Amino acid sequence: MTVLYGLYLILTCVSASSLYKRVDIDSYRTPTKWGTGPACVINCWGKENGVYQSCDSCKTYITCDRGRLYDNGTCYEDLVWDNNRKKCTFPPSSTCWMNGPCTYDCRDKRDGNYQSCRACDVYVTCVSGKLYPDQPCPQGKVWDQSIRECDLASSTCIQN
Repeated sequence: MTVLYGLYLILTCVSASSLYKRVDIDSYRTPTKWGTGPACVINCWGKENGVYQSCDSCKTYITCDRGRLYDNGTCYEDLVWDNNRKKCTFPPSSTCWMNGPCTYDCRDKRDGNYQSCRACDVYVTCVSGKLYPDQPCPQGKVWDQSIRECDLASSTCIQN
């Protein structure tokens, strides 16, 4: 009976270890909330010790220490995490967009309407490199960048 139990433990450990293969997280795309961007981190495998953008939201960050992930920290009030600066900043963040890939600068943009960084029920207009902020959508509608207009729902802007 002891031999069978020992064999069972060995087989269990071997099959469990084959399930948990090390994954290079930088090459693995994970679904994230809109805007958390490619800089976000879901675990600390292979990461240097430090603070990183969480994939949970633009307001949260994680700490990696010797391969271990520590609870999310939260940016206070209206601040969001900027992974390039490694601190909470006022929006917009260079690495995390509160409302999907938003526009806060019209340099190198064609004339037209774009997702606002401030809210889902407004959009911005770019004309000759100049930004015209917070153009309102009709009541009850939100901006959807994929169709470039206000609609009843948006696939590109998530209300936080």
